[in-house]
Amino acid sequence: MNQYIETLSNLFRTIEHDLGTRDLNNLTLQAFRTTIRQTKMDSLHEFCEKFKELLLAIKSTQPRFAIIIEHFYRLYTFIFELTEKHPDMPWHQAKEKLIHHISELEKEDRREKKQLLEQAKKIQAEGKTILIFDHSHTVQDALALLWREGQRFQVVVAEQDIEKTETIIEALARNNISFQVVPSYMLSHVEEQIDILFFGAVTFKSDDNFVMDPGSAAIIAEFHLHKKPTYMFMTTSKFALWQAQPRHGVFSHRHTRKHTQKPIFFERLKFSHDRVPLHFFTHIVTETGIVSPSAFKKIYKDKYAERKKWQALLVL
Repeated sequence: MNQYIETLSNLFRTIEHDLGTRDLNNLTLQAFRTTIRQTKMDSLHEFCEKFKELLLAIKSTQPRFAIIIEHFYRLYTFIFELTEKHPDMPWHQAKEKLIHHISELEKEDRREKKQLLEQAKKIQAEGKTILIFDHSHTVQDALALLWREGQRFQVVVAEQDIEKTETIIEALARNNISFQVVPSYMLSHVEEQIDILFFGAVTFKSDDNFVMDPGSAAIIAEFHLHKKPTYMFMTTSKFALWQAQPRHGVFSHRHTRKHTQKPIFFERLKFSHDRVPLHFFTHIVTETGIVSPSAFKKIYKDKYAERKKWQALLVL
């Protein structure tokens, strides 16, 4: 099982690095739908037992991807209730219901994102300079929407990993949005030009930290000191509705490297994500509104309590 979880973790991290969290979630649901179509089972009950193993593996990846866990918990609830009501349902009937339920989850996900973008229209960006760093598709879509709505602004892209940076500038160029690129370690030279910052995240945890792209923490902390308004774009389906563990949520990789010119070997330590405190943000854009950090925390606590009550009814 441990090797299985490690393989799954590597796969999730690679896809999330290349495509982002929401696309990773969409691909996971698509893959699961294909699996259901091709799976042969004797009964729905047998499938439910196998699904428990998959859910436990998804809950154990490093890092945990809350939006995937959220959708698979909803799937498990549906399967559990279906099994309770119809224990003898033939597999061919059950799998059609499961496939339909996955489609409903995908529609809900698209609806949540659309609602978030509707809220983003309220942001006054006219004439401002917006700093972005991560490759959040939600941030890219929000910028494109504001531009289509007629607001004109300048974007500064904090340069990082070349693949991510190129993905960001391709999206900006595709929407004809004005932008400049500045290396992330040289942002102090443009501090005065920046009016607001836009960020996305992988998840929000019970310890009041967002899990974000590596490098985000330093940039956000720098501009927090200068009291620059910083927006987080996140749907509540990305909440990590479990108790956060110390140092959990960030994967580290150690490997040995050699100096290019001299016989010197050294250990290089690389991290998958950053943790950034909630209080570093001034506004959080969700599908239900643009809220303050304190209001966002209350939304999280309410959903956490609801999930805890719901989990007590499930047999896992």
